[in-house]
Amino acid sequence: MRRLNALRKLTKAIRLIFLICTAGSICACASVNRVSDRSNVKVTLVEMPNNGDSYLAFEGKIDDTNVDAALAILASEGYASKKIMIASGGGNYPSALRLAEKIEEIGGFTIQVKGVCLAVCANLLLPAADSVIIERGSLVALNADPIAWLAHSRADRTSSSVASHELRELASNLHSFYVRRNINLRMLECAWIATDPTSITIQDEMIDDTRHISFKVESRSSGWRLAESELSSFGLRNISFVAPRSSTTQMMARLPHLTFGDMSMDKCYNTPSHEFLSFIQSLSN
Repeated sequence: MRRLNALRKLTKAIRLIFLICTAGSICACASVNRVSDRSNVKVTLVEMPNNGDSYLAFEGKIDDTNVDAALAILASEGYASKKIMIASGGGNYPSALRLAEKIEEIGGFTIQVKGVCLAVCANLLLPAADSVIIERGSLVALNADPIAWLAHSRADRTSSSVASHELRELASNLHSFYVRRNINLRMLECAWIATDPTSITIQDEMIDDTRHISFKVESRSSGWRLAESELSSFGLRNISFVAPRSSTTQMMARLPHLTFGDMSMDKCYNTPSHEFLSFIQSLSN
């Protein structure tokens, strides 16, 4: 009995250590040139010792700091490394759009999702790639997009006329990107409904004589998870699925805070609202 109790305690300890270790790392077994390393974010160049290939590992928030680090790594390699391994819960739209447009401009990129790709990661980075690899057990979910948010919101819900102008400008830039990448805009409205947004916060600040504007959508739920069959409907290119090298993604997929809205995809994106279509048309003019 004592041996059994000791074995149970040891098993629990091993599980706890494994969860802590796997929750914070995209990849091991490789030499890493670390460019950005904070407590909750890692942006690194991973060199594979066997074949000399390398890829960008991006884990954490998609913001200006980490996008700058990612772009610096890619540029330093002459954009020779065209594979990105990502695990991200999202970030802000301007930063994500900047990285997405560079990925689109250079072309030939493959993005592999390891664990989670939520909000702007799914809305912008995956559509920018020429091919997408998703590890089994990973979560891919859209979030409320400024295009859909503005289409369904009254002007008085924005903090000021300036904010409304900045939002509309961002929506226009997003719309141009989505059209170029042949993204199903109606599904963005479905994501807006599933996310059930309540407000949008706009941060406008000067950093090193450069204006930085970021947007954060507050919502009642986390977003809309995309099933395998829906990924191509959204507009992602050359999608493939692989088994993870470890159970990391499966464990991440079971974390309790990753919950999503549930609704009928067909009913939503086959019947877009008048407000949404009208706003989309105004952005096209």
